[in-house]
Amino acid sequence: MKTRNELLGVMTALIVLVVLICPPLAWATHAPWHQPYETNINPYRPDSPNNPYGRYGSPYAPDSLNNPYGRFGSPYSPDSPNNPYGRYGSPYSPDSPNNPYGPYGSPYSPLSPNNPYGPYFDPYRQR
Repeated sequence: MKTRNELLGVMTALIVLVVLICPPLAWATHAPWHQPYETNINPYRPDSPNNPYGRYGSPYAPDSLNNPYGRFGSPYSPDSPNNPYGRYGSPYSPDSPNNPYGPYGSPYSPLSPNNPYGPYFDPYRQR
């Protein structure tokens, strides 16, 4: 049987692992276009989808909406808004900005780019 100090050391190691692993997993599922309006509209910010040389705007970057072969730009990827049957492109998916009843598509939700008073609203987006 392990002593109290050994168990305490094992539990501390597990807590450290959870703290180090969980935040990257949470960031991995975040859609790159779901950023505040100031980030999206500015073509000089490196994290803007409107920056053709940045991570989310380059046609060659794997995380870019403009890369037709990447995870978020391909019309066949389940994570792409360009896929009408995928997680972000379907009008029936709760995560989609195309679902008018979901948290990201409702014009009344603070998380929605369709809310004209929310931080994610883009007045230049074609509707």
